[in-house]
Amino acid sequence: MEPFQCHTMSSPMRTVTVVLGLGLAALCGHMAADWMIAPRGTMGPTLLQAANAVSSVFAMLVLLASLTGIGALVGRNSTAASGLGVVGFGLAALSLRLEGMSGLAMAGGSITMLSVEAIGLGVFLLAASGVIFAASGPLQDVPSPAPGDPTPLSLQGLGRALRVSLVVIVVAWVVAASASKGQALGAALAGGVAVGLLARRFEPTLQPVALFAMPTAVAAIGYGIGAVTLGGPLDVAFVEQSISPLLFVMPIDYAAGSMIGVATGLSWGAAWAQPPEDASAPAT
Repeated sequence: MEPFQCHTMSSPMRTVTVVLGLGLAALCGHMAADWMIAPRGTMGPTLLQAANAVSSVFAMLVLLASLTGIGALVGRNSTAASGLGVVGFGLAALSLRLEGMSGLAMAGGSITMLSVEAIGLGVFLLAASGVIFAASGPLQDVPSPAPGDPTPLSLQGLGRALRVSLVVIVVAWVVAASASKGQALGAALAGGVAVGLLARRFEPTLQPVALFAMPTAVAAIGYGIGAVTLGGPLDVAFVEQSISPLLFVMPIDYAAGSMIGVATGLSWGAAWAQPPEDASAPAT
């Protein structure tokens, strides 16, 4: 299973479907940025700390609804991972128009609000993932769960998704060497890939419904660690370059990188999800 691979259409048609979905998602994400203006008049780095938080959150909800619809149409003709990758592409288009930690620090932003936004985005991404999986069906290369295994959205299933998603904090700390948007989005993408690979290795029978959304919510833990190690006002720490790398990645960066990265990681680790060959079968 490739991250944007289709299975139910001919090759030319499925390519057209994915390309159109990506283009439409990117257009939606690009347009939504116009509603997310910071108090200084620049593009705001976050939703809840924009000049008009109500308009910003409303625009995000409209964007997520639009991207979920596009992703469901793409996923229905391919796979749920393809549809969710399209959602991530739209969020990446939005992220690339927004400022990063530099804008937040200069505006005297709140790290606590970053954690709140990350959890809120994670909840909405979970809803989007559920809709797209319902429209597309389960991933066919995920082995059937054994009797007694948890369902994807049970407490135990969510706990397993949470366990493998904690790696995004480590990846963000290692990869996000600066506050530049490219570094931040790249760190989120690398974290998503790591989550997908670990899920294939350690949770091969768990349908990844929650896995696409969980890394964004887990980012709240990273923000908490970054706040504890800050040791002073955010703007002063940023100027003195004493800020933790865990604060460089914005919640929208995590949302975009998680969607695309998890789909890619699941693809790269697909061989781990295959059932082992029967050892008793004769060699050929």
